[in-house]
Amino acid sequence: MPSGVFSFLDVSGEMPEMIRNFDWSETSIGDPSKWPSVLKTSIGIMLRSGFPMFIAWGPEMLCFYNDAYRRSLETSDKHPKILGIPLREAWAEIWGYIAPLLEEVMNNGKTVWQEDQVFALPEDQEMEMVYWTFSYSPLADEDGKTNGLLVTCIESTEKVRAFKALKEKHQQLTFALDAAELGTFDYNVGTNKFTANDRLNKWFGLPDRIDVDLSVALSSIIDQDRERVESEIQAAFDPASGGVYQVQYALKATVDQPQRFVLAKGRVFFDNEQQAMRMSGTLQDITALKKLALEKEEVKLREQQTIARAKLKAQESERNQLASELHDNICQILAAVKMQLSFFNNESPTPFPIIQNCMRHIDEALIETRDISHRMVMPRFAEVTLKSALANLATIYNNETRTLTITHEGDPDLELPVSHKEALYRISQEQLNNIDKYSGADQVEVEVNASEDLVELIIQDNGVGFNTSTTNSGIGLTNIRNRAEVLDGFMEIMSAPGEGCCLLIQLPL
Repeated sequence: MPSGVFSFLDVSGEMPEMIRNFDWSETSIGDPSKWPSVLKTSIGIMLRSGFPMFIAWGPEMLCFYNDAYRRSLETSDKHPKILGIPLREAWAEIWGYIAPLLEEVMNNGKTVWQEDQVFALPEDQEMEMVYWTFSYSPLADEDGKTNGLLVTCIESTEKVRAFKALKEKHQQLTFALDAAELGTFDYNVGTNKFTANDRLNKWFGLPDRIDVDLSVALSSIIDQDRERVESEIQAAFDPASGGVYQVQYALKATVDQPQRFVLAKGRVFFDNEQQAMRMSGTLQDITALKKLALEKEEVKLREQQTIARAKLKAQESERNQLASELHDNICQILAAVKMQLSFFNNESPTPFPIIQNCMRHIDEALIETRDISHRMVMPRFAEVTLKSALANLATIYNNETRTLTITHEGDPDLELPVSHKEALYRISQEQLNNIDKYSGADQVEVEVNASEDLVELIIQDNGVGFNTSTTNSGIGLTNIRNRAEVLDGFMEIMSAPGEGCCLLIQLPL
């Protein structure tokens, strides 16, 4: 067939040559010189296209295809034998599927579109699943009758396989996230939009599958943690940080969600100019771990309190024993010495001033020793009230240069267990001793307030005061703090140079 006669076939390539050399006169559509112009034009377009194309024409729907389509047939035995044969014979293995589509095109003149349609094709005696995206368009002759169809198609097997692999990876990731009970988030810095998966939205009380401003998401964080989280986000936006984001915080409780403690981990992505573009990451619910840590801390605190109680009990026992020995032994010895010196003084005809001085000093030692022993012994609060014990302290620390007043609100003797009375007594004694030694105060006020669930001790003086940032760990203050903590109490010292001092103790009941 001379190429110059049929310009629509004057195209380079394997399929144009095969069509030119094919003996069409022996087919139902006859010699190309008699082909209608629509067929010639369509074949010319097909052969010049780099897109896979296929034409079926005439009563038998004879097959034409271009080089791009030919390449899809190279793994089968269909090329070149399907050229010029009826479509039904060429694709007998899938005829049951394509026949209704062809009927829609040929009888109704409608275009049919199918995306990623699967076909089972023989491949080395085994069926291979291949996917195609294609369009069947009608080709009408000069009379307007549909006499053929143009197939535009592309094999999408690799795309479908890649999509399936991606979907499988996504399912694996989703399974892993579900198994780990992780929430996921993505923040677009440019749009200021925060997106999360359903689990994280539920934790935050956010609507599902809706982007929100970052500030809306952050409002779900408890107030005392929010500023710290915002600072960590801003720090991650600094390229010097490496874009690493990690922070623990608590979420607010809602009507249907308890308070949660979470661990957030993320990574910031930067553009070529090192500007933050987005941050993606995960959220792990660490509430159980947090509660376990708190329980361990509580157990540790209880153990420390038990040890502290034992130490205080041992100290009280030792003080009582020492007071007893001071009273029963040293005082008796001093009294005996005094008696002997007194006898010697009375029998002597000549005054002895030195002996008299010794007797005076012994008197002072006896008074001081008895005073020390009385201070060291804990009052028996089963027999003595806290009011009377504090009143006795007042008599010790009151003098001609200092006035000490004690006031009560509520009746602590009715409300308080013995352990609390003992603690308040020793704390008062310790603080009054500090005031006596260091403050130079001439006014001291002790106030005890008792209620159903709390007892409060306030001791104020108008002395020289001190800087609490540098003087807060002496033995006296440490003892006071230990006694308060043993009973889950609270201690606060308020003072400044020249402004006196105020000690506040609160013990829960």
